[in-house]
Amino acid sequence: GDPKLLGEPDPALDNAASQIPPGCEGLITLPYWNAVQSPYWDSVARGAVVGWRGTHSRAHMYRSILESIGFEMRLNLDSIEKGTGVKLEGLRAMGGGTRSKLWRQIMSDCTGLPITVCLEDEISALGAAVLAMASTGVYGSNDVATAAKKMAHYGKTIEPNMQLHQRYQEVASVQRKLYPRLQDIFEDLHDLSRKYPSTKPESPAAEL
Repeated sequence: GDPKLLGEPDPALDNAASQIPPGCEGLITLPYWNAVQSPYWDSVARGAVVGWRGTHSRAHMYRSILESIGFEMRLNLDSIEKGTGVKLEGLRAMGGGTRSKLWRQIMSDCTGLPITVCLEDEISALGAAVLAMASTGVYGSNDVATAAKKMAHYGKTIEPNMQLHQRYQEVASVQRKLYPRLQDIFEDLHDLSRKYPSTKPESPAAEL
């Protein structure tokens, strides 16, 4: 987005991406920019964008990234439900991404779950404060859950569009074919990057 926003969601880009149909007209992203942990645990995995055509735009690319993270979230939630035997009923969202109305809705539609936004941005700091306040007994007990209920506050809840959820499930089924088919390629790229490591120029003049 706009570099002047210093990483904040860009309203103009959000607006442009909101005009793009779900599924981005066949543009699909594998968002493993920094390798992947769950569910593959592959330290050499890389990101990929598949399906580029001349009709795709910057807004398509942006929306495809947002959707891909939603697909990955649903994949991991499926593993949690399978492993625990517990059906998830909702999610809590926090941090900078929650400032994007578009991303909140995409995440809800991709996962098929309502998402409730936490009002506090610094959740880790809030958690530390909850533990500290619980230890003082200021809320009548040393129970962490009691302190959390007093100190944590929620905003609006975004409900999923279940028709779009079904559509996203179809797109996600295609997206999930990418990693198995690219895994060997990622290994090859990793080997090449080790064989031919990047070198920094010795002086500013060398950059020219």
